Amino acid sequence: MHNVAVVFDTNAYRDLSRRILPAAVWTVPSIGLAEQQRQITAYASPFVIMELASHLWDEKDPDYAQCRCGLTSLEQHCTAGNGGLIRILADSESLVAKMLFDHTPAGYNEQTERLCQIARAVAVTAPSSALDAAVVRICRQVADYIERREMAFLADILAMIRDLDPTCQGWDPFDSNQAKREEALSTIWAEGMPRAVAAVLVAKAAAQVGASCSGDDFKDRGDMVLEHCSATIALYLEILKRIAETGCDLTKKSRSNWIWDMQILLGLGEEIDKQRLVLVTTDGDVLSAARAALLGDAVQPLDEYLHALNS
Repeated sequence: MHNVAVVFDTNAYRDLSRRILPAAVWTVPSIGLAEQQRQITAYASPFVIMELASHLWDEKDPDYAQCRCGLTSLEQHCTAGNGGLIRILADSESLVAKMLFDHTPAGYNEQTERLCQIARAVAVTAPSSALDAAVVRICRQVADYIERREMAFLADILAMIRDLDPTCQGWDPFDSNQAKREEALSTIWAEGMPRAVAAVLVAKAAAQVGASCSGDDFKDRGDMVLEHCSATIALYLEILKRIAETGCDLTKKSRSNWIWDMQILLGLGEEIDKQRLVLVTTDGDVLSAARAALLGDAVQPLDEYLHALNS
């Protein structure tokens, strides 16, 4: 692998902290050096910073140590030179809004800067020292924001399932009705379903920037989403399929955070400064979604990526 841009997802940084770094085979600087030799540029995802930071307002959080180390690793991995700025991707929702309407949501630059400041503040604090109270307060605000977004995501998914059957209930809605299950699955995999998901993304982007579109204009923007956001749509459909097929309780934390996987997947396969964007992950669902969207070459499992750096 040479001359690409890479972004690690939350699971990759957590696994790096939990398993890779303690084994002392790799350090963050040695990963950075190997990437530099191969003209690989590492970027941070704002959603990954948020996910990691959301665990840092409470030292009793069972994931506190792992996420603190993960956020420190992200800052070191994605900083340009000693004391330089963090290379951070635009958040995917802003990118979609920019692509569709040539506008970004209000407050985008301020939010991005704030996230970089959180990562830097965590990274420069000695691991044995408590985080500054102001940093802890912001991390709590990030955690609250994430919870609100995940609850909205759950509501969106339930609404989509109820569109398939208004009488269904819960996270295994077709448990006792095989005929309705098969009908729902047929709808999910119908040719027009990806366009329906694309339409949701267009409508959300329009709302974010106060734009409006309809008719052929709306359809054209839907075509743009289908072309550039295929992996995100594939994951969305996979989630619907799981709920319809065997039931899938999205209220479990490991599943409600699929919303952030979908956000990270939005930029998959695009180019940054003439380098193709590749996602490094340990998440099997993300890998499956990328392959379903024929973007499997734009996703690398963490272990395979590190092995490629070492070969």
